[in-house]
Amino acid sequence: MGIVGRHRLSDSFLSPALGELFDRFPNLALKPSRAGELVLSGELGFSATDTELGIIQDSFAIDIRVPKNFPSGLPAVRELAGRIPNTFHKLTDGTLCLGSPFRLRAKLRQASTVLGYIEGCIVPYLFSYSVFEKTGRMPFGE
Repeated sequence: MGIVGRHRLSDSFLSPALGELFDRFPNLALKPSRAGELVLSGELGFSATDTELGIIQDSFAIDIRVPKNFPSGLPAVRELAGRIPNTFHKLTDGTLCLGSPFRLRAKLRQASTVLGYIEGCIVPYLFSYSVFEKTGRMPFGE
């Protein structure tokens, strides 16, 4: 077992990218989990550019549950503040529908770290919702 901050993690989650993850998203924190998964929770802030609106800066309260078999197993992500309605690309269990499993795994082949998953799958979803909330349109299409 390794230690990150005050939390212990199994060696399978230790990587240089974990430190980079906390540098990039300092308002996320490790949460204890008895299921052996990595749980990150807190405010995930981002900045991205929309062709019409320009730079969008936003943040969402989220919970990310990364399974022990990541990257073969995909993380489950929930928005915690109730800002994103159930009618906006959510699965029946309330987790965010970030895309098809095939597309998500293709993204993970490009960057198979938790940081890569956040930047390649979660942030684009949150950005899409931010644009949709402001304009009623989806920036990448449906």
